[in-house]
Amino acid sequence: MNYRRSFLRIWILLTTIWLFVVGFIFIDSIISPTVPGRVVAVIDGELSVISIFSEEYSKLLDLAEAGELRRIKHKGMIPEFSYFQRLSLSQEELNREADEAILLMRSIQNENRWVNIRYALVMWLIPPTLLLVMGLAIGWAVAGFRR
Repeated sequence: MNYRRSFLRIWILLTTIWLFVVGFIFIDSIISPTVPGRVVAVIDGELSVISIFSEEYSKLLDLAEAGELRRIKHKGMIPEFSYFQRLSLSQEELNREADEAILLMRSIQNENRWVNIRYALVMWLIPPTLLLVMGLAIGWAVAGFRR
């Protein structure tokens, strides 16, 4: 019986199963990566992405409660996100600012997608490669005892 060929076939089978499992686990984070705990706001005249745990976010919420800002939850994008707009702008400026906020969040989402793809590739390739190298090393050691 040829043990090397049998173990190689088992490795191919296990690697194929592993690839499907990793693909199944990571498919959602690649198709629609999340941007957790982030909102878009105009701070000092520039569009910024801030954390919901920051002090700036607390100030934005206070300004929204005072009626100086409007908080908008954008649900047309997965995941949904919030952004704050100044009420003193014209409708055209509000629409332009909203479009910029959506583009900014999409760019962040795309960055997160590539991070998830790299992480999935690492998880995809390293365990089967380590298993193959360990199998080859064990086969080499066992072959040395047969001589």
